[in-house]
Amino acid sequence: MRRVSLIWLVVAVLGACGNPVAKFNETKERAYMSVMRTDLAALADSLGAYHAKHGRYVAGTATNAEGRVTSSFPADFKFAPTFNVTITVDTSAGSWTATATHAITPKTCAISPGSQPACR
Repeated sequence: MRRVSLIWLVVAVLGACGNPVAKFNETKERAYMSVMRTDLAALADSLGAYHAKHGRYVAGTATNAEGRVTSSFPADFKFAPTFNVTITVDTSAGSWTATATHAITPKTCAISPGSQPACR
């Protein structure tokens, strides 16, 4: 929650400095992508800890919509996405891949083991 507040503070300051609307929208979109990348990095840590404890990865979806988190992950998997972010983990290929979407931008971000989160 703290990181989201900081991002909004930066966006508000830049907007107050008289940036054109297009630049402001671009800055907001970069902020949303930053939130998704941060969530995916935290998810990778949680998946690693879960795998170390249970010997397997967990698949599912977690959504934080309007401050309410809903999740199909097991109860002992400790992860909650940031406000307006949905995280989906797929384990069908023997390992895992995860994607993040944000309710306000059409951009998506993804991560897999040994990689950094990347957005498109």
